[in-house]
Amino acid sequence: MSDAGVTSSDVRPSQQYNALVEQGAGAVKEQRLQEAISAYREALGILDEQFGPDGLFSVHLCQIIASLADQVGDHAASELAYRRLLDQTRRERGEEHVDTALAMNQLAPLTGPAGRTLLSEPICIVESDGLTVQGPTS
Repeated sequence: MSDAGVTSSDVRPSQQYNALVEQGAGAVKEQRLQEAISAYREALGILDEQFGPDGLFSVHLCQIIASLADQVGDHAASELAYRRLLDQTRRERGEEHVDTALAMNQLAPLTGPAGRTLLSEPICIVESDGLTVQGPTS
């Protein structure tokens, strides 16, 4: 792929995005978590428009949104954000990467036992030679 015609503004989030992230961080600091979630979701929408829904920039925001949604008891929203995080991590890092295992670990408790369990076996096995990541086999 050629870099011709690509400017530095093409690869940096917009000022509006930055303002929303700051707004979200301020709301978190003041424990206004619903307001923070709204600001971060709006910022995520800007990233999606600018870089596409699969852009690596959005991984961090998905993590934040999922965590905050879980804290306020919105487990459905948390699960959706963690699923997006897992899908993007798999695409960008691969199935064997430790970040993928971490994303799976974050999602697994939210999937519940009612036939929606994400994993049918452990995802990480620690061996003497390091960390081996093992995903679901089904």
